[in-house]
Amino acid sequence: MATNITLINEYLPSFNDTFLLDNNVWIYLLCPMSNFEKRQQFIYSDFLQNALSAKSTIYITSLILSEFVNRCLRFDYNQWKKHPENIQYGQDYKTNFIGSEAYRESVKNVTSNVNRIIKLTDKFPDDFHIIDLDFILRNLNHVDFNDSYFIQMAKKRDLKIVTHDADFFSPLFDINIITGNKNIPE
Repeated sequence: MATNITLINEYLPSFNDTFLLDNNVWIYLLCPMSNFEKRQQFIYSDFLQNALSAKSTIYITSLILSEFVNRCLRFDYNQWKKHPENIQYGQDYKTNFIGSEAYRESVKNVTSNVNRIIKLTDKFPDDFHIIDLDFILRNLNHVDFNDSYFIQMAKKRDLKIVTHDADFFSPLFDINIITGNKNIPE
């Protein structure tokens, strides 16, 4: 069996669906990149609203939250270091940004968005004690560790992964993908 990829505008969520929204979807929905990829922001927001209206189950994992927090903070850092008053030789995220007023504001925004995600989702048990680590490591030639972990969880728990990440499109994985990314391999 091969990976089943469905374009997001061709999928209507139902009550029986269980979804795992990848970090890139949460970034489109909540990370403060206001004019970035407006089309993706719209289609994933529309999908989320449809899934919530259908009372589908939407899971979140600690790994996805970690990716979300780290990506948003790094985005803010990259914006911060471009300001003329912050341009310094050898700028460093941990040395120069963490502890700054801009960092505290970024943490405040990220915390607010994490709380929004938690209100919309069900916490997914980590299950690290039962994962097949060999499966995850074998897939590192195709995807990163976290994506390989999500693929295994999708297979074990019959989850549909909602993502814009083409790394998931491999026919090797035998999972269900819903995406707004039109670059699906034939």
